[in-house]
Amino acid sequence: MPPKNWKEKWLPVSDLAGGGQGDTKIVRESARSVGTPRFLKVLRQQNDVKRRKRMYREVAAYRTIKHPRIPRLIDTNADLFEDQTYKLYLVTEYVPGRTLGEFISARGPLDFAGALAMSELLLEAVEYCHSNDVVHRDIKPDNIILSDDSLADPVLVDFGLSFNNAEGDPLQTEIAVELGNRFLRLPELSDNTAMKRDPRSDITFCAAVLLYSITGLIPRNLIDHRSQRPHQHPETLARLAEVVHGHQMRHLLYFFDKAFELNPINRWQSASEMKGELSRIAALGLKMPAEYTATWAEIEAYRNSASVQATQLREKLLREALQEFSRAFLDIRNRVNLSWMEVGVAIDPKAGIATTEAALMPIGEQIRGRVGVKISIVGGEVVFDIAYRGQTDRLFRTPVASPKYGTALVTALEPTFLRQLMDDISH
Repeated sequence: MPPKNWKEKWLPVSDLAGGGQGDTKIVRESARSVGTPRFLKVLRQQNDVKRRKRMYREVAAYRTIKHPRIPRLIDTNADLFEDQTYKLYLVTEYVPGRTLGEFISARGPLDFAGALAMSELLLEAVEYCHSNDVVHRDIKPDNIILSDDSLADPVLVDFGLSFNNAEGDPLQTEIAVELGNRFLRLPELSDNTAMKRDPRSDITFCAAVLLYSITGLIPRNLIDHRSQRPHQHPETLARLAEVVHGHQMRHLLYFFDKAFELNPINRWQSASEMKGELSRIAALGLKMPAEYTATWAEIEAYRNSASVQATQLREKLLREALQEFSRAFLDIRNRVNLSWMEVGVAIDPKAGIATTEAALMPIGEQIRGRVGVKISIVGGEVVFDIAYRGQTDRLFRTPVASPKYGTALVTALEPTFLRQLMDDISH
């Protein structure tokens, strides 16, 4: 039978700061003169039935998960939570180091690359928990220990609010109470909701931990009285802008936009999905300025090539010719003073061709005929071909070197458009 009291098996070495559920100490086995330090948690309110059940559930979670970023369970008597004569406790591996909250309070926010890397490691532990049907539900800086103060070794602790599908749930009243923490309140963990076992809450907590790691600011609420999400607060944005720039900043803000959606269905859906996005954001910062300089040099060489410059000149001439056609058509339609349409502009600068369609229309009538306009660069000239009712006429041409449009273009176009309008009116 397990001990009824932790003191029967363990000797205190030093006290630790307690959590909401229990008192904590560093202990060693009393049977050994020199033993490995362990972490002890003793239930604070031993007569509270709900708290006794919760400690049992925490133990069930520790038994289910075996991961290098989660402490291993060593000893407990929480299986006998229904027997009030047992003073419930649990003992896990001891992780030396400060919590992420203590670390940042002492040394300030993490550098961006370090925060991304630490978050990816944290998400590995969360992904493992979820794959084993365990939802932590209390991820926050105070529940992340940096082993030996190393950002490369974060450890997720305190499964006191966790839920384990494999073990069932001895607590039957969760819907009526609020869960989670003051670090970030989530709507699905508020009182009278039925979504308190959704693993996406853990994913959102991880995003909040990342935001805190970069800025040192606690998010508190998913949305505030100004309808702002945690990353949209002016002070938070200012701190992000100090350390994140360019493409990384744009992608990071999108990352938080999605992470802090009110409805979980619109957030990141899994730890692996979020981890993949953070990897992409990190990769954006790996490209060195020298590489960008080389890329720009290649682009400049391409722009200065003879073929590209010739294509650019053709595009410029075609766009100018289209503008001149629109001006000429405007002159015609203003004198007619009826309805009109101009649609379907397309430009192929490599081929040296631009096309559009236009028509004059009787008031209140459906369009019946359209005039097709094709502008081409033929040798040293810009030429206009007008197609109507199956007939194509080359009505206008002007030199590429010094194109002239104006009244001459209007005069060339006018007969075809007047004919098109009279055909529509006569029908």
